[in-house]
Amino acid sequence: LSVSGDTIYAGWCSPGTGCNPATSSTTGAGFSSGVATNAGGTWHQVTGALPNRYISAVAIDPTDATGMHVYAALGGFSRRWIDSAGVGHVFESADGGTTWTEIKGGGLPETNKGRMEFAIAKSNPQIIYAMIEADTTPNPRPTAGARQQTRPSGLYRSNDAGVTWARVAPQNVRPFYYSLVRVDTRDPERVY
Repeated sequence: LSVSGDTIYAGWCSPGTGCNPATSSTTGAGFSSGVATNAGGTWHQVTGALPNRYISAVAIDPTDATGMHVYAALGGFSRRWIDSAGVGHVFESADGGTTWTEIKGGGLPETNKGRMEFAIAKSNPQIIYAMIEADTTPNPRPTAGARQQTRPSGLYRSNDAGVTWARVAPQNVRPFYYSLVRVDTRDPERVY
Protein backbone atom coordinates (compact mmCIF):
# COMPACT_ATOMS: atom_id res chain seq x y z
CA LEU A 1 0.00 0.00 0.00
CA SER A 2 1.32 3.43 -0.89
CA VAL A 3 -0.48 6.72 -0.39
CA SER A 4 0.37 10.18 -1.72
CA GLY A 5 -2.25 12.88 -1.21
CA ASP A 6 -5.53 11.36 -2.41
CA THR A 7 -3.84 8.74 -4.61
CA ILE A 8 -3.54 5.16 -3.39
CA TYR A 9 -1.84 2.13 -4.92
CA ALA A 10 -2.56 -1.26 -3.38
CA GLY A 11 -0.86 -4.57 -4.17
CA TRP A 12 -3.03 -7.67 -3.73
CA CYS A 13 -3.02 -11.42 -4.21
CA SER A 14 -5.99 -13.75 -4.41
CA PRO A 15 -7.09 -15.22 -1.09
CA GLY A 16 -8.26 -18.46 -2.71
CA THR A 17 -4.70 -19.81 -2.89
CA GLY A 18 -3.40 -18.20 0.26
CA CYS A 19 -1.17 -16.06 -1.97
CA ASN A 20 1.04 -19.09 -2.56
CA PRO A 21 1.65 -20.25 -6.14
CA ALA A 22 2.69 -23.69 -4.87
CA THR A 23 -0.70 -24.46 -3.29
CA SER A 24 -2.50 -24.75 -6.64
CA SER A 25 0.08 -26.64 -8.64
CA THR A 26 3.76 -26.59 -9.44
CA THR A 27 3.06 -24.04 -12.16
CA GLY A 28 1.18 -21.62 -9.90
CA ALA A 29 -2.14 -22.10 -11.74
CA GLY A 30 -4.94 -20.43 -9.82
CA PHE A 31 -2.68 -17.84 -8.18
CA SER A 32 -3.39 -14.24 -9.12
CA SER A 33 -2.09 -10.88 -8.01
CA GLY A 34 -2.11 -7.30 -9.13
CA VAL A 35 -1.96 -3.61 -8.38
CA ALA A 36 -5.05 -1.41 -8.11
CA THR A 37 -5.18 2.38 -7.83
CA ASN A 38 -7.55 5.30 -7.66
CA ALA A 39 -5.14 7.49 -9.67
CA GLY A 40 -7.22 9.50 -12.09
CA GLY A 41 -10.31 9.46 -9.88
CA THR A 42 -11.75 5.93 -9.94
CA TRP A 43 -10.43 2.55 -8.77
CA HIS A 44 -9.00 0.34 -11.50
CA GLN A 45 -6.41 -2.39 -12.06
CA VAL A 46 -2.99 -1.36 -13.38
CA THR A 47 -1.40 -4.78 -13.48
CA GLY A 48 -0.82 -4.63 -17.26
CA ALA A 49 2.29 -6.59 -18.22
CA LEU A 50 3.40 -7.24 -14.64
CA PRO A 51 4.21 -10.91 -14.02
CA ASN A 52 1.83 -12.89 -11.81
CA ARG A 53 3.98 -12.75 -8.65
CA TYR A 54 3.68 -11.60 -5.04
CA ILE A 55 3.31 -7.84 -4.80
CA SER A 56 5.96 -7.15 -2.16
CA ALA A 57 5.85 -3.36 -2.26
CA VAL A 58 4.40 -0.36 -4.04
CA ALA A 59 5.88 3.13 -3.68
CA ILE A 60 4.68 6.44 -5.13
CA ASP A 61 7.20 9.18 -5.91
CA PRO A 62 6.42 11.64 -3.08
CA THR A 63 7.24 14.67 -5.23
CA ASP A 64 4.88 13.73 -8.07
CA ALA A 65 1.68 15.64 -7.32
CA THR A 66 -0.21 13.59 -9.92
CA GLY A 67 0.62 10.28 -8.22
CA MET A 68 1.44 8.77 -11.60
CA HIS A 69 5.13 7.92 -10.97
CA VAL A 70 5.18 4.63 -9.05
CA TYR A 71 7.41 1.64 -8.35
CA ALA A 72 6.32 -1.95 -7.71
CA ALA A 73 8.33 -4.89 -6.37
CA LEU A 74 7.19 -8.42 -7.14
CA GLY A 75 8.76 -11.23 -5.15
CA GLY A 76 9.37 -14.89 -5.88
CA PHE A 77 9.45 -16.31 -2.37
CA SER A 78 7.04 -17.73 0.16
CA ARG A 79 8.99 -18.74 3.29
CA ARG A 80 11.11 -20.96 1.04
CA TRP A 81 12.28 -20.65 -2.55
CA ILE A 82 9.59 -22.02 -4.87
CA ASP A 83 10.58 -22.65 -8.47
CA SER A 84 7.08 -21.81 -9.72
CA ALA A 85 7.19 -18.47 -7.91
CA GLY A 86 9.88 -17.28 -10.31
CA VAL A 87 12.38 -14.56 -9.61
CA GLY A 88 11.61 -11.19 -8.08
CA HIS A 89 11.18 -8.12 -10.22
CA VAL A 90 11.31 -4.35 -9.75
CA PHE A 91 9.16 -2.22 -12.06
CA GLU A 92 8.63 1.50 -12.61
CA SER A 93 5.70 3.32 -14.19
CA ALA A 94 5.60 7.00 -15.11
CA ASP A 95 1.98 6.90 -16.28
CA GLY A 96 0.06 5.55 -13.30
CA GLY A 97 0.55 1.90 -14.19
CA THR A 98 -0.64 1.98 -17.78
CA THR A 99 2.83 0.81 -18.80
CA TRP A 100 5.60 -0.71 -16.66
CA THR A 101 9.35 -0.91 -17.26
CA GLU A 102 11.41 -3.52 -15.45
CA ILE A 103 14.45 -2.19 -13.60
CA LYS A 104 17.22 -4.75 -14.03
CA GLY A 105 20.89 -4.88 -13.17
CA GLY A 106 22.55 -1.64 -12.24
CA GLY A 107 23.73 -3.26 -9.02
CA LEU A 108 20.50 -5.02 -7.98
CA PRO A 109 20.90 -8.74 -7.21
CA GLU A 110 20.63 -10.82 -10.38
CA THR A 111 19.57 -13.92 -8.42
CA ASN A 112 16.11 -14.92 -7.16
CA LYS A 113 14.62 -12.07 -5.18
CA GLY A 114 11.92 -12.53 -2.56
CA ARG A 115 10.53 -9.97 -0.12
CA MET A 116 11.34 -6.39 -1.11
CA GLU A 117 10.37 -3.00 0.28
CA PHE A 118 11.03 0.54 -1.02
CA ALA A 119 11.40 3.98 0.49
CA ILE A 120 11.73 7.08 -1.69
CA ALA A 121 13.31 10.13 -0.03
CA LYS A 122 10.73 12.91 -0.02
CA SER A 123 13.48 15.53 0.30
CA ASN A 124 15.30 14.08 -2.73
CA PRO A 125 13.33 11.55 -4.84
CA GLN A 126 16.50 10.61 -6.73
CA ILE A 127 17.42 8.65 -3.56
CA ILE A 128 15.58 5.34 -3.21
CA TYR A 129 16.25 2.67 -0.63
CA ALA A 130 15.30 -0.97 -1.16
CA MET A 131 15.43 -3.75 1.42
CA ILE A 132 15.88 -6.89 -0.68
CA GLU A 133 15.85 -10.56 0.17
CA ALA A 134 17.95 -12.38 -2.42
CA ASP A 135 19.16 -15.94 -2.81
CA THR A 136 22.66 -17.02 -3.76
CA THR A 137 23.40 -18.15 -7.30
CA PRO A 138 22.27 -21.78 -7.73
CA ASN A 139 25.32 -23.98 -7.28
CA PRO A 140 24.27 -27.62 -6.91
CA ARG A 141 27.83 -28.95 -7.15
CA PRO A 142 30.22 -26.45 -5.60
CA THR A 143 33.85 -26.73 -6.57
CA ALA A 144 35.95 -28.30 -3.84
CA GLY A 145 37.75 -25.59 -1.89
CA ALA A 146 35.62 -22.80 -3.37
CA ARG A 147 34.57 -19.98 -1.09
CA GLN A 148 31.04 -20.21 0.24
CA GLN A 149 28.64 -17.80 -1.43
CA THR A 150 27.15 -14.98 0.61
CA ARG A 151 23.57 -13.93 0.11
CA PRO A 152 23.20 -10.62 -1.70
CA SER A 153 20.29 -9.70 0.60
CA GLY A 154 20.40 -6.35 2.36
CA LEU A 155 19.72 -2.65 2.06
CA TYR A 156 20.34 -1.14 -1.38
CA ARG A 157 20.47 2.54 -2.31
CA SER A 158 20.03 4.35 -5.59
CA ASN A 159 21.12 7.97 -6.01
CA ASP A 160 19.68 8.25 -9.54
CA ALA A 161 16.01 7.21 -9.21
CA GLY A 162 16.68 3.49 -9.63
CA VAL A 163 19.09 3.45 -12.56
CA THR A 164 22.05 2.21 -10.50
CA TRP A 165 22.15 0.59 -7.05
CA ALA A 166 24.71 -0.20 -4.37
CA ARG A 167 24.32 -2.49 -1.38
CA VAL A 168 24.94 -0.30 1.65
CA ALA A 169 24.21 -2.85 4.39
CA PRO A 170 24.06 -6.67 4.36
CA GLN A 171 21.51 -7.01 7.17
CA ASN A 172 18.06 -8.35 6.36
CA VAL A 173 17.06 -10.43 9.37
CA ARG A 174 13.91 -12.56 8.92
CA PRO A 175 12.99 -10.78 5.67
CA PHE A 176 9.64 -12.47 5.15
CA TYR A 177 8.36 -10.71 8.26
CA TYR A 178 10.58 -7.67 8.85
CA SER A 179 11.69 -6.14 5.56
CA LEU A 180 10.38 -2.63 6.10
CA VAL A 181 12.53 0.37 5.29
CA ARG A 182 11.66 4.04 5.78
CA VAL A 183 13.57 7.23 5.06
CA ASP A 184 13.29 10.44 7.06
CA THR A 185 11.12 13.03 5.27
CA ARG A 186 13.76 15.76 5.69
CA ASP A 187 17.08 13.89 5.79
CA PRO A 188 17.67 11.31 3.02
CA GLU A 189 20.70 9.96 4.92
CA ARG A 190 18.55 8.85 7.88
CA VAL A 191 17.01 5.45 7.26
CA TYR A 192 14.86 3.35 9.56
